[in-house]
Amino acid sequence: MTIISISRGSLAGATFVAEQLASDLKIPCVSREVIVRAAREGGINEEKITEQVDAPPSSLFNNYARERDVYLWYLRSALCQHALAGSYVYHGNGGHLLLANMATLLRVNIVAPMEYRCKAVMADQGFDLKAAERYIHNIDKWRGKWVRHLYGVDWRDPSLYDLVINLEKLDVKEACELISQAAKLPRFAHNDEAQQEISNAALVSRVSAELAKSGELFTSQLDLSAENNVLTISGKARSGDACKAIERVAKYAVGEAKLRFEVEAAMDEVSWQV
Repeated sequence: MTIISISRGSLAGATFVAEQLASDLKIPCVSREVIVRAAREGGINEEKITEQVDAPPSSLFNNYARERDVYLWYLRSALCQHALAGSYVYHGNGGHLLLANMATLLRVNIVAPMEYRCKAVMADQGFDLKAAERYIHNIDKWRGKWVRHLYGVDWRDPSLYDLVINLEKLDVKEACELISQAAKLPRFAHNDEAQQEISNAALVSRVSAELAKSGELFTSQLDLSAENNVLTISGKARSGDACKAIERVAKYAVGEAKLRFEVEAAMDEVSWQV
């Protein structure tokens, strides 16, 4: 089985599909708990992150750009740690983008016509039809701005997904059956190679998150890669003290993995810029 990421188009039924699919496949369905874990481990104010993501991007949040990036690294790390434990369905913030390089990730986008979405809003919020339409347009506008702000892409681009399902004619059960069949394709099969890829991604994301939290990831020119439980960090740091700080954080974060440290201190301003 694979990791399945279901994009949450606003009020398009993705949550219902994700929960039913996880139940059918007898695997965990994760969402908010991953966000909570990422915020907690990153030492980030979860309420502030949630408030910002639930509102349109503004110049105010630019003041927290580093905190935002730390959060994203910890979110990626949390998703990878879940993958180490086995298959799961994720519906939430940017899973298909954070894990885009994972070959066995099945990226699903659930869409629905405006009428379907309006009925959901009217039932949930008690709005009339016009108010529901305005609400949905605002949500879509904000979501588009946030995804572009965080990841630099258009969330509606179908090339970002492996499977796009329209609930206009299909019900939740039928949508789950389609996703289940896609997940069984050899392309998404879980094997030793896929497990190693997940292990590598988990190691890189975990160490990157710790380096981001310490600030070293933003003040150095680093490249992190992992293979067979060996993490390699190469690149340049501004000073010898910075090199020592990076190595200290990395040694703590790698856990039982091995560390290959190939970071050099810039000799002067010119060599730092090269």
